[in-house]
Amino acid sequence: MPRCIFCDSEALIDSGVESIEQPDVWLPFVVDGPDASSRFEDFAKSRWYYPSALKKAGPKLQPILVPAWVWSGRIESHYAALVSAHTKSGKQPQTGQDTLSCTDILILSGSRLTRAELKALAPYAFEQAEPFNADEVEVPFELSHLTRSVARAEAKEALSAYHRKHITRLISPEEMNIASLYHDLEGRPVLLPVYICSYRYKDTPYRLVINGQNGEYVGKGPTSVIKIVLALVAALAFFGGIGALLQ
Repeated sequence: MPRCIFCDSEALIDSGVESIEQPDVWLPFVVDGPDASSRFEDFAKSRWYYPSALKKAGPKLQPILVPAWVWSGRIESHYAALVSAHTKSGKQPQTGQDTLSCTDILILSGSRLTRAELKALAPYAFEQAEPFNADEVEVPFELSHLTRSVARAEAKEALSAYHRKHITRLISPEEMNIASLYHDLEGRPVLLPVYICSYRYKDTPYRLVINGQNGEYVGKGPTSVIKIVLALVAALAFFGGIGALLQ
């Protein structure tokens, strides 16, 4: 048994295992299947270098409810920084304090999306949330993976990073150290409506993720080599013509 170096005790305190809270609210789908298909068509036309055949890729649309934690709270940050100044060193110290309130901080709690995808799909309108009953909702859903304490720690990190950027915009420091306090940090697990569009182009898999509430989407499509080459040839011909005229 391990022994305490202070009191010589061998007693161990069982801290228990924290359970994972499953969402009891969800955001209903506003975008239906045909609307999601039209979003894919918009995506296929959004970049000139996407191949024309992408419009006929025929993606497989999968609606799913993705678990996440949504947090709100207030962060109080005290900072010590070096800023530009008309001194011999070109710098001077500056200290200060700033408080910022934030709402709808999303922390991913599943594996069907990436953090970057969830960030790109935000924001969601949480005032439209409804009680979730698995027996009444026909859309498949993913179980939450994060405990409250882990989600809270990630929310603090996200809030701290956001506040650091905010302070940086205010004072433009060259160096800065920050210590933060968190107030009224509250979170709840929710299920978010998402369409995952999977498709293949020349045996390479791709996917597009669509916000099932407002239709926003994020994804990366294939590149048409022919279109890139034609664009380069046209650019060379154009600048070559200008050079000939100048001569």
